[in-house]
Amino acid sequence: MSVPPLPPHTVARLLPHLLPPAPLPQDILSKTFLQRLAYLPPPPDDLDAHLSPFPSTPSQPVSSRLRELTRGHQWGKTEYTREGPDIYARLVVEKEHGGDGVEVWFEHEPDAPGTLGRGWVYQSARIPSVTDHAWVSDISSLPPPLSESLDTTPTEATDDPTTAPSDYWAGFDDDEPTEGPHVAFDLPDGQAEDAYWAQYSRPATAPMTPGPRTPGTPGLYQAHSEPNPHNLPHPAQAYFGQPPQAKAAGEEVDERAVKLAESLIGLAAHNGGLTGISSLSLEPKGIWKETGEDVKARVKGKVGSCLNNLWKEFTAGAEGEDKEEKAMEWLRIARSVCDPASPVALTSGTGTDRAVAKLEVLKDMYEVLNEEEEAQGFWRMLEGVIRRSEVVEEDDELTRQQMYYE
Repeated sequence: MSVPPLPPHTVARLLPHLLPPAPLPQDILSKTFLQRLAYLPPPPDDLDAHLSPFPSTPSQPVSSRLRELTRGHQWGKTEYTREGPDIYARLVVEKEHGGDGVEVWFEHEPDAPGTLGRGWVYQSARIPSVTDHAWVSDISSLPPPLSESLDTTPTEATDDPTTAPSDYWAGFDDDEPTEGPHVAFDLPDGQAEDAYWAQYSRPATAPMTPGPRTPGTPGLYQAHSEPNPHNLPHPAQAYFGQPPQAKAAGEEVDERAVKLAESLIGLAAHNGGLTGISSLSLEPKGIWKETGEDVKARVKGKVGSCLNNLWKEFTAGAEGEDKEEKAMEWLRIARSVCDPASPVALTSGTGTDRAVAKLEVLKDMYEVLNEEEEAQGFWRMLEGVIRRSEVVEEDDELTRQQMYYE
């Protein structure tokens, strides 16, 4: 798209704001100058910074020279230059009889997708100086942008983009690289992938050192490497690197550990067998040592702690007869929760509804224990909360701490 020359009316509109220097209308300022004023606002008393984004010399500010030109001035010829994709125009405003002047630069803002360009806008005012720009008087004489000036005419050899030069592939005719021996694994689909990843479980140069084992028990690697022609580390190495230990009598084993051991035994059937797999330790550690009775005790203690807190919330601020009335209401609520079919009349209220909702949740938690006479057991706990409230506060605090650490 061709760029029109700088119109005289654009210059005529700008000069009254420069001679004498005054604040410039923003609609005639270039986008780069507007961004400079918005993000790096100059001090109000720095008039030169409001006239141009380029600093002037302290000995001869641009504003001082513009004031001198108000007594009489003339325009010079307009010149154009290109800087990348941008096009600039300049003209020199000088005294009528010659002398020092000021270069006024304009920038052309073209149309953008979806927006209409503003055309020629004010860019800066500068003290005349020598620059590296190539200035021309006729805008049509400007060279095209560098991207357009490149010669993109296809040659005879590249007319067909699908055809490569005859000597193109010659550079790739070197001797074929020697490849290392490939090891083929004759394993089932699932086991082949496990064997592939297992070979990266240790550095390639690391020795295959057998792990510690008890006397008389075949080691994990010994049992694996003898029938295994590929001598690949078994996936069980990451899980069973510790010495085998005998399982204590009557001790429950984590179901996940049992499933893992069964999977490893099934894997060994396709990969030489693991004769020592039965002696590997499946001893649970940490919280998994707890038996079913331990878990039940923890749940029951948690239910009791929640009942104590709910009772204190239900009787907050009640003393004497009021507390006795609260206790009777508590038993009525407890009866309705333990036996929903019982004809118990409850007093409607926020506290009562809240207590009923929480007790129903705690009753569901208690039923998880699968104890005999669940309803009677939960009812006894509700009665015990009332008797427990008579205990000294210090003892109750100690019990809560013990339940927390359990």
